Amino acid sequence: MRSGRREGQVHLTVSRAGLENGFNHYLREGSEFDWHVSHHLLGAEGQGLMAADGQPYLIALLVPGDAALESCNRYGMPTDNFPNPVSDLFRVWSYWLAYPDYRASCLKLDCGMVFSDIVPVSWIDRVKKIDMT
Repeated sequence: MRSGRREGQVHLTVSRAGLENGFNHYLREGSEFDWHVSHHLLGAEGQGLMAADGQPYLIALLVPGDAALESCNRYGMPTDNFPNPVSDLFRVWSYWLAYPDYRASCLKLDCGMVFSDIVPVSWIDRVKKIDMT
């Protein structure tokens, strides 16, 4: 309950490049829950142990459009533009139209989705071990 009441939630990011190259501490140190438990129990040493143990996996999901839009605006707040992730996707697509050699895989978007329940197994597209060396 110390970090924004995340119990029972599933957090996803739209950007693989962002996860692997930007905010990759989740891949090295585990989830925020894991980080807080290890810190509470063992302090800084606990976080070091978290980073040294295990192997990160990337779980790619195919989220239906309506669920994706709702998860990006879960409080129903009015938006001036398109809700995330639509504006991010349009920005990448329009840039690609102007510069066809551009690869969106280089962009570190920080567009997250939050689900308040278990996501269906049928959404899983693939699971891949990530090499952090």
